[in-house]
Amino acid sequence: MKHLLFVYLTMLGFSINVSAEEASDIWLLESDASTVGFGSIKSDTIMEGHHFTRINGRADMKAGIASVEIDSCSADTGIDIRNERMRAELFICSKFPTINISATIPKGIEKMAAGGGFILTDHTVHVQMNGVTVDIEIDLMVNAIDADHIIITSTELVVIEADWWGMDTGIDKLRELAKLPSISYNVPVNFTLIFSK
Repeated sequence: MKHLLFVYLTMLGFSINVSAEEASDIWLLESDASTVGFGSIKSDTIMEGHHFTRINGRADMKAGIASVEIDSCSADTGIDIRNERMRAELFICSKFPTINISATIPKGIEKMAAGGGFILTDHTVHVQMNGVTVDIEIDLMVNAIDADHIIITSTELVVIEADWWGMDTGIDKLRELAKLPSISYNVPVNFTLIFSK
Protein backbone atom coordinates (compact mmCIF):
# COMPACT_ATOMS: atom_id res chain seq x y z
CA MET A 1 0.00 0.00 0.00
CA LYS A 2 2.81 2.39 0.92
CA HIS A 3 4.55 1.46 -2.32
CA LEU A 4 1.42 2.23 -4.33
CA LEU A 5 1.00 5.55 -2.48
CA PHE A 6 4.63 6.45 -3.24
CA VAL A 7 4.12 5.63 -6.94
CA TYR A 8 0.92 7.68 -7.02
CA LEU A 9 2.55 10.69 -5.38
CA THR A 10 5.56 10.39 -7.66
CA MET A 11 3.29 10.36 -10.72
CA LEU A 12 1.33 13.29 -9.34
CA GLY A 13 4.52 15.24 -8.75
CA PHE A 14 5.70 14.45 -12.26
CA SER A 15 2.45 15.65 -13.79
CA ILE A 16 2.58 18.86 -11.76
CA ASN A 17 6.15 19.50 -12.89
CA VAL A 18 5.22 18.92 -16.52
CA SER A 19 2.22 21.23 -16.23
CA ALA A 20 4.35 23.96 -14.64
CA GLU A 21 6.97 23.58 -17.35
CA GLU A 22 4.33 23.77 -20.08
CA ALA A 23 2.80 26.83 -18.43
CA SER A 24 6.19 28.58 -18.40
CA ASP A 25 6.29 28.27 -22.18
CA ILE A 26 3.11 30.34 -22.52
CA TRP A 27 3.70 34.09 -22.37
CA LEU A 28 0.68 36.41 -22.18
CA LEU A 29 0.22 39.79 -23.82
CA GLU A 30 0.20 42.70 -21.39
CA SER A 31 -2.88 44.33 -22.87
CA ASP A 32 -2.69 47.61 -20.96
CA ALA A 33 0.94 48.20 -21.95
CA SER A 34 0.62 47.03 -25.58
CA THR A 35 -0.73 49.05 -28.48
CA VAL A 36 -2.07 48.41 -31.97
CA GLY A 37 -2.63 51.58 -33.95
CA PHE A 38 -3.57 52.55 -37.49
CA GLY A 39 -3.85 55.75 -39.46
CA SER A 40 -6.17 57.26 -42.01
CA ILE A 41 -5.25 59.74 -44.73
CA LYS A 42 -8.05 62.05 -45.81
CA SER A 43 -8.16 64.79 -48.41
CA ASP A 44 -4.79 63.52 -49.72
CA THR A 45 -2.66 65.26 -47.08
CA ILE A 46 -4.31 64.99 -43.65
CA MET A 47 -3.24 61.99 -41.59
CA GLU A 48 -4.92 61.02 -38.32
CA GLY A 49 -4.00 58.30 -35.84
CA HIS A 50 -6.36 55.77 -34.29
CA HIS A 51 -5.99 52.68 -32.09
CA PHE A 52 -7.78 49.72 -30.55
CA THR A 53 -8.49 49.78 -26.83
CA ARG A 54 -9.08 46.05 -26.28
CA ILE A 55 -6.44 43.51 -27.35
CA ASN A 56 -5.41 40.13 -25.99
CA GLY A 57 -2.74 37.66 -26.98
CA ARG A 58 -0.35 34.88 -26.09
CA ALA A 59 2.92 33.44 -27.31
CA ASP A 60 3.77 29.76 -27.08
CA MET A 61 7.55 29.91 -26.94
CA LYS A 62 7.95 26.14 -27.18
CA ALA A 63 5.69 25.78 -30.23
CA GLY A 64 6.93 29.03 -31.77
CA ILE A 65 3.50 30.58 -32.30
CA ALA A 66 2.26 34.03 -31.29
CA SER A 67 -1.32 35.22 -31.62
CA VAL A 68 -3.18 38.46 -30.95
CA GLU A 69 -6.93 38.98 -30.84
CA ILE A 70 -8.30 42.49 -31.31
CA ASP A 71 -11.83 43.59 -30.44
CA SER A 72 -12.81 45.41 -33.64
CA CYS A 73 -15.60 47.21 -31.75
CA SER A 74 -12.89 48.92 -29.68
CA ALA A 75 -11.55 51.01 -32.60
CA ASP A 76 -11.02 54.49 -31.16
CA THR A 77 -10.55 57.59 -33.30
CA GLY A 78 -11.07 60.11 -30.53
CA ILE A 79 -14.43 61.25 -31.94
CA ASP A 80 -17.63 59.43 -30.93
CA ILE A 81 -19.55 59.75 -34.20
CA ARG A 82 -16.49 58.68 -36.17
CA ASN A 83 -16.04 55.69 -33.86
CA GLU A 84 -19.62 54.61 -34.52
CA ARG A 85 -19.26 54.96 -38.27
CA MET A 86 -15.92 53.20 -38.46
CA ARG A 87 -17.07 50.29 -36.32
CA ALA A 88 -20.30 49.90 -38.28
CA GLU A 89 -19.19 50.61 -41.86
CA LEU A 90 -15.51 49.63 -41.97
CA PHE A 91 -14.94 46.88 -39.42
CA ILE A 92 -18.61 45.78 -39.37
CA CYS A 93 -17.94 44.66 -35.82
CA SER A 94 -21.50 43.41 -35.29
CA LYS A 95 -20.68 40.68 -37.84
CA PHE A 96 -16.89 40.45 -37.43
CA PRO A 97 -16.22 41.23 -33.74
CA THR A 98 -12.57 40.17 -33.72
CA ILE A 99 -9.43 40.67 -35.77
CA ASN A 100 -7.13 37.69 -35.41
CA ILE A 101 -3.40 37.95 -36.00
CA SER A 102 -0.94 35.07 -35.80
CA ALA A 103 2.64 34.37 -36.74
CA THR A 104 5.31 31.76 -36.25
CA ILE A 105 8.28 32.92 -34.21
CA PRO A 106 11.65 31.20 -33.75
CA LYS A 107 11.49 28.70 -30.91
CA GLY A 108 13.44 29.99 -27.94
CA ILE A 109 13.26 33.55 -29.26
CA GLU A 110 12.95 34.88 -25.70
CA LYS A 111 16.30 33.30 -24.79
CA MET A 112 17.97 34.69 -27.91
CA ALA A 113 16.61 38.16 -27.19
CA ALA A 114 17.66 38.02 -23.54
CA GLY A 115 21.17 36.95 -24.50
CA GLY A 116 21.80 39.70 -27.04
CA GLY A 117 19.41 42.46 -26.00
CA PHE A 118 17.41 42.29 -29.23
CA ILE A 119 17.14 40.35 -32.46
CA LEU A 120 15.81 41.23 -35.92
CA THR A 121 13.69 38.76 -37.83
CA ASP A 122 11.27 38.82 -40.77
CA HIS A 123 8.07 36.84 -40.64
CA THR A 124 4.84 36.11 -42.42
CA VAL A 125 1.99 37.45 -40.33
CA HIS A 126 -1.52 36.10 -40.90
CA VAL A 127 -4.25 38.72 -40.47
CA GLN A 128 -7.88 37.63 -40.43
CA MET A 129 -10.22 40.60 -40.69
CA ASN A 130 -13.78 40.95 -42.01
CA GLY A 131 -13.81 37.23 -42.80
CA VAL A 132 -10.70 37.35 -45.01
CA THR A 133 -7.19 36.14 -44.14
CA VAL A 134 -4.21 37.90 -45.72
CA ASP A 135 -0.51 37.06 -45.26
CA ILE A 136 1.82 40.02 -44.79
CA GLU A 137 5.62 40.01 -44.65
CA ILE A 138 6.81 42.14 -41.72
CA ASP A 139 10.30 42.84 -40.37
CA LEU A 140 10.16 42.47 -36.60
CA MET A 141 12.40 43.43 -33.71
CA VAL A 142 12.23 41.39 -30.53
CA ASN A 143 13.70 43.16 -27.54
CA ALA A 144 14.18 41.68 -24.06
CA ILE A 145 13.25 44.09 -21.28
CA ASP A 146 14.30 41.50 -18.69
CA ALA A 147 14.11 37.74 -18.19
CA ASP A 148 10.32 37.85 -17.95
CA HIS A 149 9.31 40.41 -20.61
CA ILE A 150 9.86 40.84 -24.35
CA ILE A 151 8.68 43.56 -26.74
CA ILE A 152 7.80 42.84 -30.38
CA THR A 153 7.62 45.79 -32.76
CA SER A 154 8.03 46.40 -36.49
CA THR A 155 11.34 47.83 -37.66
CA GLU A 156 9.69 49.99 -40.31
CA LEU A 157 6.28 51.43 -41.11
CA VAL A 158 3.77 48.78 -42.15
CA VAL A 159 1.29 49.91 -44.80
CA ILE A 160 -1.65 47.67 -45.64
CA GLU A 161 -4.27 48.01 -48.38
CA ALA A 162 -7.93 48.11 -47.32
CA ASP A 163 -9.05 46.30 -50.46
CA TRP A 164 -7.03 43.22 -49.44
CA TRP A 165 -9.91 42.51 -47.06
CA GLY A 166 -12.63 44.03 -49.25
CA MET A 167 -12.80 47.04 -46.92
CA ASP A 168 -12.47 49.64 -49.68
CA THR A 169 -16.26 49.82 -49.91
CA GLY A 170 -16.36 50.63 -46.20
CA ILE A 171 -13.87 53.44 -46.68
CA ASP A 172 -15.97 54.79 -49.56
CA LYS A 173 -19.00 54.81 -47.26
CA LEU A 174 -17.05 56.67 -44.56
CA ARG A 175 -15.93 59.22 -47.14
CA GLU A 176 -19.54 59.80 -48.22
CA LEU A 177 -20.80 60.15 -44.64
CA ALA A 178 -18.03 62.61 -43.75
CA LYS A 179 -18.43 64.48 -47.06
CA LEU A 180 -14.71 64.27 -47.79
CA PRO A 181 -13.05 64.43 -51.21
CA SER A 182 -10.97 61.33 -50.47
CA ILE A 183 -9.85 58.77 -47.91
CA SER A 184 -6.88 56.66 -48.90
CA TYR A 185 -7.09 52.88 -49.12
CA ASN A 186 -3.48 52.81 -47.88
CA VAL A 187 -3.51 52.32 -44.12
CA PRO A 188 -0.33 52.72 -42.03
CA VAL A 189 -0.18 50.39 -39.03
CA ASN A 190 2.01 50.39 -35.93
CA PHE A 191 2.19 48.08 -32.95
CA THR A 192 4.08 47.48 -29.74
CA LEU A 193 3.38 44.09 -28.18
CA ILE A 194 4.69 43.26 -24.72
CA PHE A 195 4.60 39.62 -23.62
CA SER A 196 5.38 38.40 -20.12
CA LYS A 197 5.63 34.96 -18.53
